[in-house]
Amino acid sequence: MIDVSTPDRKATVLLLLAIAGCVDAVGLAETGRYFVSFMSGNTTQMALHLAYRDYASVGMPLGLIALFVAGCTIGTLIAEKVGGRLAGGMLLLVEAIVLAVAAWGFQSPWSGIGLILLPVGMGLANIVTLHAGSAQPGATHATGALVKLGILLAGAGRDARAGDLGFQLAMWIALLVGGILGAFGRLRFGMDTLLAAAGLLLVLGVVDLLLSRRRAV
Repeated sequence: MIDVSTPDRKATVLLLLAIAGCVDAVGLAETGRYFVSFMSGNTTQMALHLAYRDYASVGMPLGLIALFVAGCTIGTLIAEKVGGRLAGGMLLLVEAIVLAVAAWGFQSPWSGIGLILLPVGMGLANIVTLHAGSAQPGATHATGALVKLGILLAGAGRDARAGDLGFQLAMWIALLVGGILGAFGRLRFGMDTLLAAAGLLLVLGVVDLLLSRRRAV
């Protein structure tokens, strides 16, 4: 993989975060109130259901959380199995396939397939961003980036570098822009929005694998 400090690796991380924001917006629109990437939000929703004794509604957030964890587990196992420089590219390809099948599922008579696969894909996405150069787990939601931004702002003028501050802010903006594009895309193009995200991941994965193989020669 390309070193995390290089501009192209940072650009890749930002693009991955924008894709995650896009997918999460599509998932939120489909469920109406639940997230396919932001598990803190789903945990809070689950807590509300339990507190209000709305036990029939607990299954949805709990299921999304379990599927997200399954995606993280699958991604980690794939990375361990493939190993080395090829892990990032392979994870990108797997995530692309998951999103493409999810898009097909939403447009088929079995729309539940799409809803099952989106949180799995976002769990994978978190492992992908780790291999792409993001140093923080849970990178596909804004909280981590904003916390780190606040920490860096506290050190501004002492040990915090402007580039680090700018990158954390850019991570949040990437998620925001991706969410806007996902919401707009779903309204205008439907589930083809997920196919576009899958296509970008496919291109990134192929390029990453080719570069990794070239560097290994």
